[in-house]
Amino acid sequence: MNTSADKSLNKIEFWDRKIIDWDNARYSNHFLSMMTGSVNNRMLMAFNLLNKFSRDKLVVEAGCGTARMMPLLLKSGAKKYMGIDFSARAVEAARDRAKEQGVWAKVDLICEDIINLKTIKTDLFFSLGLLDWLTDDEMYSLLKNVETKYYLHAFSENKMNIQHFTHRLYVYLKYGYKNQKYVPHYYTREHVSSLFSRCGLETPEYFTNRKMSFSCFAHNLPGSFDES
Repeated sequence: MNTSADKSLNKIEFWDRKIIDWDNARYSNHFLSMMTGSVNNRMLMAFNLLNKFSRDKLVVEAGCGTARMMPLLLKSGAKKYMGIDFSARAVEAARDRAKEQGVWAKVDLICEDIINLKTIKTDLFFSLGLLDWLTDDEMYSLLKNVETKYYLHAFSENKMNIQHFTHRLYVYLKYGYKNQKYVPHYYTREHVSSLFSRCGLETPEYFTNRKMSFSCFAHNLPGSFDES
């Protein structure tokens, strides 16, 4: 990613170093459940919301990481999964996952910065946490370059609760003090809506659940969903 903030920081190298350990810690049983459980819950809730709309469809995940959603969606009926990530280590791990799960024939993985891609046409487009790491201009480029019927994007909502405070502290102590200008963003729903409006898109619906801590989904999926 060749944009914005801190030009001394190589973002691809940052994620190549971070992604595997982060992924293993967040999606495994861990005693710090407040810090890790919400990420796994976010993935499972995203799958439950997307599942009914993915059958026989092309599904594209932006910032796919190691593509943990890939086998869930394909084995539940998605026609094809495309994952995009600029971390070569993440894409390699995603490729291994597809082969281990026996779904490689239905998978297309692209190692590229999502905002550098030309127009993407798909049936269902989603991301889980990618928006947290994009500037407003990068998010605009992403949303403008996608033609999709349905979308779902997870973002970290700006909430003043203990989970939010703990996450900010964790980020600072873990790596934030070393690269202050490249840390996750926390958005209000109003701000996310304004970004969609800037792209000429309708205001998204929002879904959250206490099990996801301060994560929130911006989506245009039809129907109503239980947020309990």
